[in-house]
Amino acid sequence: MLNVDTMWEIKTLATAKQYRSLGLSTALAKQSFEAALFNDDISVICMDCTNYFSAKIAQNLSMERVVNKHFREYRDNNGHPWIKNTPEPPNDTVRIFIFKKNNYKNNV
Repeated sequence: MLNVDTMWEIKTLATAKQYRSLGLSTALAKQSFEAALFNDDISVICMDCTNYFSAKIAQNLSMERVVNKHFREYRDNNGHPWIKNTPEPPNDTVRIFIFKKNNYKNNV
C-alpha cells in the first residue's frame, strides 16, 4: 500500500492503569515521531491504534488515518469472529495512521 523501502512504525503504545492521564503515552509517541522525522532513511511514519486514546495522539501528530476497521469485521474463513470479546466503543476499532515525510520536507 505504501510502496516504501523503509518506514518507522509505532506498533504498541500502552500505559499502566496507575500512570494514565499523565501524558506519558503522548510524550513517548511524540519523541518516537520526532526521532523518525530526523532520520533521513525513514520515508513514512506509521502508527497502529487499537483504542480511542492512541488514535487521538496520532491525530495530534498530524498523521493521516488510512485504515478504520471494526474488530467485529475480522473473521475467519467460516465467518467466525477472531476476537470473541470485542471492546466497547470507542475502543472497538483498529485505526492505522501514516505520515509521509516527503510532505513534511516540502512544507519546511
